[in-house]
This record gives sequence, structure tokens and C-alpha cells, in this order.
Amino acid sequence: LDIKSIDFGACSRLRISDYKQVTVYNDTSAKITSFWVVPTDPDGGASGEEPRPVFTVFPEQADIKPGGSMVFRIAFRPSRDAYYYFQRLECYSYVKAMRHFRLV
Repeated sequence: LDIKSIDFGACSRLRISDYKQVTVYNDTSAKITSFWVVPTDPDGGASGEEPRPVFTVFPEQADIKPGGSMVFRIAFRPSRDAYYYFQRLECYSYVKAMRHFRLV
């Protein structure tokens, strides 16, 4: 990752924020797949609604070539105004190994 934290500043619940960019680098000699785990809002949202994430990552997952990088865009839309949000978004990467094999 090129950055560890992102500050979106003051945002309205009525519209999604501007996207912030995070770059994931592949320093290995193999192709990797990176995907994001975004938790839902612990407070839920409006009463009677399903909890939804306040952060959105696009794309949710991507294949990254050896020595390459991928830019992910992260947006924020709070469920309440005048409320401080802090969440940990996790990016997991795994090596795509044993993709070509034959049973003899």
C-alpha cells in the first residue's frame, strides 16, 4: 500500500464523497489477487434498514501482475451527519499458484 490512512474530512450523508486513491504494489515474482473487506456501519443507518458499509472500494478485487500495481478508489458516505467515523478496511492478497496443472 502506498498510504496507511485516509481522511475524508466533513462529508454529507446525502451524497457520496470524492474518491481517494490507494495503490497496492506487487513486489513478488508471481501474479496476485487482492481483495478488500469492508465492514458494515456498526450503528446500522436509518431505523428499519439493513446495515450498509459507509466506505466503498472500487474495484472490490483485482489481479496484479508481478512487479505491477493497481489503484483502488475508496469513497465515503456516512449514515449520519456530524458524526466521527473510523474504520479499518482490510486488503488481502494471495498468490495465484498452481493454476495450470494436468492430471495424468
